[in-house]
Formats: sequence, C-alpha cells, structure tokens
Amino acid sequence: MRILPTTLAMLIASCPAFAQNNEPITDQIIVKYRANNPMMLTESSPSNGIAQLQQVTDADITYIRTSANNTHILKVADQDKLQTVIEQLNQNPAIEYAEPDRIMWPTATPNDPEFSKQWHYSSSVSGINLPKAWDVTTGGADVVVAVIDTGILPDHPDLMNNLLPGYDFIKNAEAARDGNARDSDATDEGDWLIAGQCGQNYPPRDRNSSWHGTHVAGTIAAEGNNGQGGTGVAWSASILPVRVLGACGGYTSDITDGMRWAAGLQVAGVPANPYPAKVLNLSLGGKGACGYTYQQAINDVRAKGAAVIVAAGNSNQDVSGFTPGSCQGVISVASNNKEGNRAFYSNYGAKVDVTAPGGGRSGGILSSYNSGLRQAEHHTYDYSMGTSMAAPHIAGIAALMYSLDTSLTPDQVEQYITETSREFPAGSSCNTSNCGTGIADTFAALQRVKGIIPTPKPNPQPGTLDCSNIPQWAASSVYQAGEQAQQNGIAYQANWWTQSQSPAENSTNWAVWSKLGQCK
Repeated sequence: MRILPTTLAMLIASCPAFAQNNEPITDQIIVKYRANNPMMLTESSPSNGIAQLQQVTDADITYIRTSANNTHILKVADQDKLQTVIEQLNQNPAIEYAEPDRIMWPTATPNDPEFSKQWHYSSSVSGINLPKAWDVTTGGADVVVAVIDTGILPDHPDLMNNLLPGYDFIKNAEAARDGNARDSDATDEGDWLIAGQCGQNYPPRDRNSSWHGTHVAGTIAAEGNNGQGGTGVAWSASILPVRVLGACGGYTSDITDGMRWAAGLQVAGVPANPYPAKVLNLSLGGKGACGYTYQQAINDVRAKGAAVIVAAGNSNQDVSGFTPGSCQGVISVASNNKEGNRAFYSNYGAKVDVTAPGGGRSGGILSSYNSGLRQAEHHTYDYSMGTSMAAPHIAGIAALMYSLDTSLTPDQVEQYITETSREFPAGSSCNTSNCGTGIADTFAALQRVKGIIPTPKPNPQPGTLDCSNIPQWAASSVYQAGEQAQQNGIAYQANWWTQSQSPAENSTNWAVWSKLGQCK
C-alpha cells in the first residue's frame, strides 16, 4: 500500500450494467429541511419528527441517519408507496426537497479472456494514443485518483504498490459483507448475488462477484514496468479506494458521502482523508435525471479542485435519463469498440463529453481481476466491457495531465481532453451529436497542458448534420464543454463553460463555441 512521501448473450443477461428493467430503484429517501425549521429531524431524537411524517404520508417510515449537506436518510417499508411519499414530502413547506436515494450499480462484468493485447491504448482507429504520451509522463505518486466503486483487492500484485489507505462507506452491514458498517477497510468483499436477492425479482438469476473496482483501478494505475500483468494509463499515480457498492449496488447517499470524503471534504462520523484526490472516477450509475444530492456533491468536490469522471451508462439510451452521467460539471464518457464505433450498449446524447475504449463483441478491456466466483481467490487479469471501462481511461488521462500541472482546474481538464480528442473514424456510428467531441487522445491532451494548441477540427459540410437531438440555444441556459446547441439552423458545440454567449457571435477558432455545421 502506497504512503505518499508527504506522510456475450449470457454476458448481457448476467450483468446489472446492461439495463435490467427490474433493477430495484430504492427503498430510501433523501430529505432536506429548510433551515431552523421546528420539524427538523435529529439523529439523537428522531421519533417526534418521524411520527409527524408518518401522519402526513400514511406510510411506515424509519429514520436511518443524517447525511451530508444537512440532509436525512429515511427508509420506506412499502416500496410501492415511495413515490407517493416523496410527492407528499415535497408539498410540505417545512421541507426544501425530498428525492429518491437511488441505488447505483457497477457498469460492467467480465468477458472471456481471449485477447492478449491492450489494444485500447495504442490502436490508431480506436485507442487513446497512450504509448507516445508515456514519453512525456507516466504520472506521479502525488496525483491521487479516487476509485469510487466496489472497493479494491489490496494485495493484487499489479495494484498494491500504488494504493493509499481508503474507506468503506457502505452503511448497511449486510450489503457490505464485512461484518460491520462504515470502516477504514475498503477491501472488496464480493458483490455476488442469489436470484431475487435484491427484491423485485432482481437479479433474475445467480450472479458472480464482478471485482469491478479492481478492474477499474487497473486501467487507471496498474503498476507499469514491473514485468507482470497489464499497465495502467497513469501507472505511477496513486489510487484511493472508496468503497460504496456492495451486494445489491449502492445508495446515492453513501456514494455522495464517499465523493466528498475523497476530495478532502468533511463527512460526519468519518476521519478526515489525508490524501485528497484530484480525480474522482465513478464507473457506476442508475436510472433517473441528476438530482439535488448528486449535483451538490459534484459542485462541492469541483470547488475543491477535483475533476469528476463518470461512465455514461450501458443501457443504449440517452444519458440524460441516467445519473450521475447527466449531471452538470462531470466528464461523461461514452464507450467505443475496437472498430471505433459506439459500443452496442453505450449510452449516448448531447450530455456525453468524450468517448474512450470500453470494448465490444470483438474485444474487451484487459485489466486486473480475480478468479473467485464469490470470495476472492487467485489474482488474475481478465477482459471486461462497458462504459465502466471507458471512464477510467479518461481518469488516467486526467491524472497524467495533473502530473504536468497541478494547478489545472476541473474545467481546464475537461476542456483540454475534449478539444484534443481525435475525430471518429470514417463511417463510425459515433458522431459529435451522440458520442461527444471524439475519441480521447492522451498525447494531444498532454501537449495541450504544455501550451501546444491543436489544429482545429474541420467542420462538416453545410446541410449534413442531423440536428433533431440538438436543442435550440437559450441565453438563460448554462452549457458545459462538449454540450451542443443550434441557432438559426446551424449546430454549435461549446468549448468550455458558457452562459449568455451567442454561438453565432462567438464561434471563431478556439472561441467559446465551435461550429459543427448546418442542420439538414
């Protein structure tokens, strides 16, 4: 463990990532009261407030705990009443908001280990142009990347030398499978499931442990040049394991607490994190648009200077209907396959910022793994596919960028990665309307950090763009880098954060907006 010097059909059927319609959404609610309200719940004496809520909602409600941002977590015994309870709570003038404490799931599962090369790093068609970048930097131990996931197997030989002490944020001891609730041991205890274990007949059949966090961590920072296994994108960076996903996924409230802690923010009842992360990787997600709890957590960690990298999701749907991939301020990553097309499972849409290799039917992503079907057994290497595999490529690129310039802001990280991305190959099913600005290019992003401005990408010929999914520009809207809008029949893409700046008036080379072309 690292201490810083400063102190496929069967595959799809068995995987939570590929949009099972019967995934349990949640049985918990996040509630925030208005300041100094007399109905305010307290963890020391919640009974009076709960009694009032039960009267108002006519539901069996249990108080679970306080949470970050002065919120409270409640459990509703009858999940069929959950939405009604939320609606009733939001009508209460004492309550600022109530929203589902949605359950998030990992977004990948193992594939067959039939491929021997990490094509996703070097392929000129579909890779991230990485080997050339290693001549510039392989990262640095002082750059910390938080893997907010299922935990990590700390004695995996390709990870152990790059690991920092992490934390387990799973509040439910049964889901954590470690005999207790939150603790300082972020070891992955396995997320295997028995058919129907999570309620609502999910999963439909028994499922083996995914060792998801270990695979994600290997793509980001598996130790390089050590004569074994694979290599991570930033193979000299430090990994901070933050365990938030256990059996039956993980609650939004646990995940957002883990995000805050990872960035160095205080979380009640948890010791301070001595190794704040510059990059947060969230290879997880769930259905529903971005809520208050996620957005506030993202805003807060970005204010601490941490870039947030998120998997777009594996449901082959518009990412706008998924969290946290649709939240403002994240780098939302879609997945391309070995041919440079959008992977068959990858979410898409205007909120996607960039694309990275996630694998497909013709080849997966090789990384660190374990042979155990339930509990950990032998450390191995295996292939997985999903936007969970795409996101850590971007997290690794961000770590390399920070190793060159620690003063970069999250906005700059997003801007440099998106504006230096490589065009999709000719004939690709990916385009700038559904897969972001292009396939990430590591070397070009590092050159951009060093002040070398890339040659602007050629615009499409006029009248060739399908703008049916591109919204009209609105002066009141906030646009993040990579988001698109149309004005006067012409499509544009924002180069960085902007508001009230007309695309038609701010679309010269390397200005606020780039012109994509005339709509059909």
